[in-house]
Amino acid sequence: MSLHRNLRALLLCCALASPACAADRIVFAVTAENHLPIAEIQGDTLKSGLLKDIGDALAARIGRTPEYRVLPSKRLDAALTTGEVDVACNQTPAWRSAVLIWTVPLFQDRGWLVVRNSQPPVRRMEELAGRRVGMVQGYVYVDPPPAVQARLERDDAPSMRANIEKFLRGYNDYALVKN
Repeated sequence: MSLHRNLRALLLCCALASPACAADRIVFAVTAENHLPIAEIQGDTLKSGLLKDIGDALAARIGRTPEYRVLPSKRLDAALTTGEVDVACNQTPAWRSAVLIWTVPLFQDRGWLVVRNSQPPVRRMEELAGRRVGMVQGYVYVDPPPAVQARLERDDAPSMRANIEKFLRGYNDYALVKN
């Protein structure tokens, strides 16, 4: 399915899904753990990135003014179900507990396991059991599987950027990062 067709499907959902949506604006939620190229967040403001570009284009297409709210991931379900926000991009059903209307994905977001040079290569995620792994607080990881996650030592950082910085400073030998 083409990106253009996916954007049209998302537009339809935006227009119909939120009864709380004011006629002159559309409110997009951006979770705080996003980083460039997905989103450049300064304080509680979305400055730039793919989510802003997509939101601006969708709002223009339906004749509304875009508004962006930067939220912690743990507040997103409530914000969507109460109508505080109309749309959340860069999400997946595995991360959300609320019953929501989903569009087809616009793009795939990849995750990577970063391993310090001093450590042997990881061939299977099960090899992380008992290891300290840098992750992002409140982020629900699909991989490694929950059974493996239960056996590793999760070293949470408040954002992806902080997770990468902790790895670079040597706080842990492994980190799960997104592109």
